[in-house]
Amino acid sequence: MQSLCRFAEVLAAHLDTRTEVVVTSERGAHGSGFPSLWLNGLPVQPADGVILTPADVCAALAVAGQNEATLAGLAEALEAPLERMMDGA
Repeated sequence: MQSLCRFAEVLAAHLDTRTEVVVTSERGAHGSGFPSLWLNGLPVQPADGVILTPADVCAALAVAGQNEATLAGLAEALEAPLERMMDGA
């Protein structure tokens, strides 16, 4: 959950995107589950079905129409919290 919160913070700092980290008590196949990251009211799905990565976030934003130049810088910014999390594991 910590990485999702950090992703949401990075997104809020870089984009005009409504971000939420939603925590529910039931796991579902399409965003409901504990926890999930939502962008502009839609859940972001991990490509591997388990771990949400910066590439997953950028793919969701690309589908939503975000331009490539913005996504390139964003991908790098999203990697930092993921690397910190992995280093601490």
